[in-house]
Formats: sequence, structure tokens, C-alpha cells
Amino acid sequence: VQEVEDKIDIIDGVVDAVKAKTDLITTGTAITIVSPVSGSTITAIRGDTLSAALENIGALTNYSKLWFTVKRDYDDADTAAVIQIEKTGGLLYLNGAVGTAGNGSLTINDEATGDVTIVLNASETAKLSPGNYQYDIQILRSAGTPVSTLTYGEFVVPADVTRATS
Repeated sequence: VQEVEDKIDIIDGVVDAVKAKTDLITTGTAITIVSPVSGSTITAIRGDTLSAALENIGALTNYSKLWFTVKRDYDDADTAAVIQIEKTGGLLYLNGAVGTAGNGSLTINDEATGDVTIVLNASETAKLSPGNYQYDIQILRSAGTPVSTLTYGEFVVPADVTRATS
């Protein structure tokens, strides 16, 4: 009887060792897509289209203009902005130069709560230098407080690993 129990213990040990190895085998790779917005930080992967949804930034009623601006330094002129997108004008500036209007957009998804989506085409994010910048969204109202900042935060452009484009 003891000999059988010893053999069972050996077999159990082998089974446990095999299980420990097979538990390391995966059937595929799981990828989690991370939102470009985390808290007040927006991350734009250079060379990828940016589509950043910001929610509950404040009521957008009575707006006449709405800007999304990214700068290296708070004191930079708007014309020197890394990115400036205006609701009706599209991409106004990229890297301090006049932008191509249709390559960037600022869309209002819910005017009452202040849900917006910022889109910047891949052809434009490819021109961004890796770094940490500041952004804000400002509103010009047709009535009441003329200009106010709805939200602000950090805008991050990480360096991309693969630079191949064709």
C-alpha cells in the first residue's frame, strides 16, 4: 500500500509540474486598446489618427467659437501653437504654421453636458515632435461670459517605434 501511495505522490508531482508549464502557454495575444484620454491627459500616437473624446467639460450653449489648443509654452502665441483646432474652422495651426482645415476637427457631441471629440488626421500627427505639451479648450459665447476655459491638461506625444509608412 505504501508503495502505491508513493507512486501516486510522484505522479501528482509530475502532473503539477506539467500544469505549471502549460499554464504559461497562451492561445493568442490579447490587446487592450487604451483611450487617448486618461483623466486630463491626452495622448496622441505620432503617425496615428487621434480621436479624443472629452466628456462633461461644461455646457456649450450660446457658443460662437470653440478652440482646442496645444502649446509648448503657455506664453506662445496662438499662431505658434503645436495644434489649434476651431469648431468651424478646422485645423488652424500645426507646429506654428497654417494648418489644412479638413485635417482636424472639433465636434460637439452633447451641447448640454459639454461632450466633444477632437480628431487630428494621421498625416498631421506624423508631423508632431515627441514631447509633453499643454492643452486647453476655450469657448467664446455670444452672450454672458465672453471667453472661458472649459478644460485643460497635458498633451503627450510619445515617440513611435516603427517609422515605416510604405
